[in-house]
This record gives sequence, C-alpha cells and structure tokens, in this order.
Amino acid sequence: MNYSKKLNQIRLLLGMEVKMAEYILKDGVTKLVCEDELRPGAEVKVISEAGETGPAPQGTHELQDGTVVTVDEASKVVSVEKPAMEIEIEAAEEEIKDEVKDDVKEDKVEVEELRNVLMALAQTVEEMANEIRIVKEDMASYKAKTEKMSKTPASNKISTFNTESTSDTHNTFDLQLEAIEKMKETVKNKFKIK
Repeated sequence: MNYSKKLNQIRLLLGMEVKMAEYILKDGVTKLVCEDELRPGAEVKVISEAGETGPAPQGTHELQDGTVVTVDEASKVVSVEKPAMEIEIEAAEEEIKDEVKDDVKEDKVEVEELRNVLMALAQTVEEMANEIRIVKEDMASYKAKTEKMSKTPASNKISTFNTESTSDTHNTFDLQLEAIEKMKETVKNKFKIK
C-alpha cells in the first residue's frame, strides 16, 4: 500500500474530503479518477461532462497524453501503457540517474585516494617535525657542551670551529618546526584525518 492511499484512508476515517487523482480522456471532457496514482489494481471512476460520477466501463480508455488504460468489469485498472515518447523519456531519465550514480562512485573513489595521499603527506610532515626536534635537541646539547668547554680554563684558549651564533640557528629551527606543525594541523582539520 502506498503513501497516498493510506492518506486517503485516513481522510475517509476523519470524514474529510478524499483527494482523487484526475486524468482527462482523449475526448477532452470526460475524466478518469482514482484514489491515488493510476496503476494496476487501482479502482477508477468516470466523471462525465455533466459532472455525474460512475464506475469506469470495462475496456480500454485513452488519455490526452496518449496513455492507454485497460479497465476490467469491476472498474479496476488491469494495465497502464504509456506512450512511446514517455517511455523513452523515462529510459533516458534512468540512464542519467545511472550515470550520476557512476559519477558519484568515481568521485568517492577520487576523494578516498586524495584522503590517502593527504594522510601520507601528514605522516611525512610528522616525520620531518620529529627529525627537526631531534636536530634541535642535538644543537641544544652541542651548545651546552661548547659553553661548558669555553668556561674551562686552559693554558691556550681553543676556539670552536663554529663561529656562527647558535641562537640564530636555534630560532630558525623553531620557526620551521612551528610552520610544519601548523601545516600538519591544517591538513588534519581540513580533511578530518585522525
């Protein structure tokens, strides 16, 4: 049982007016009506030009759009044959729906591939950030050792081979590490990577 038939049954129980589906016959005047859509098993009635309602006669009835409805002796629809053009339109609509489904499937595959690439990129960024942290720790350790050595008294002062300020290098590494962390978070948040 479909939705509109159930709705009409509820309307009948509540004493409300039942909305009928109306179809005009080829003569342009007579109407074929049923409780819901025109389909096999639906009970149909005819409304004449004078507005008189009665059971639909047995036989075939052609609608204005070319649809042919066959009705049995109990005024029930036996078959509904749509015109060739409408069948072609429905077939084309089905084909378009199938193509859209295929496109959606392809898009899902592409999104999944992109997500995998971004996850690999995020992992690479994480590895680079870890390496930079290690280098930073090594440099801090080296700086501490050289400061300790420079404070050690010696007969002749030994100069270190590194004449650059380690604090400048330290700051550069801090900035690079911070930029990588921001990029990693952006990628994770944008693509909802855990």
